[in-house]
Amino acid sequence: MFISARERRILQLLLESDDYYTVKGIAQELEVSERTVHRDLVGVEDILTQYDLILQKKAGVGVQIDGQESSRAELKSYLVDLTITEYTQQERVTLILCKLLESADPIKLVGLANDLKVTVATVSHDLDK
Repeated sequence: MFISARERRILQLLLESDDYYTVKGIAQELEVSERTVHRDLVGVEDILTQYDLILQKKAGVGVQIDGQESSRAELKSYLVDLTITEYTQQERVTLILCKLLESADPIKLVGLANDLKVTVATVSHDLDK
């Protein structure tokens, strides 16, 4: 099962809390738009169903994960053991900064994009950040 970096972060946020989390709060935490969070929640729901968990949604209140504590613990364990193959924007920016600071030679955008497994446009946007 493929879990994107944002889906992983959303799952971690929701699993760490027993309270409802607003979409706006998630968006601010991840530094993305609310629309992006709504799109990612579709994938989060698919992941949760594999662990017999449910994404509870309450209009005006937020979202939270509902289900057996053993299922929550199993998903938490899976996320901890998950090999990260995709980075969040903040992680990418940090990696780019490290590569630039360590290198005495110029680095091409294409090289950074290949290393981070993203597009050149994404690297360019990360550099603007």
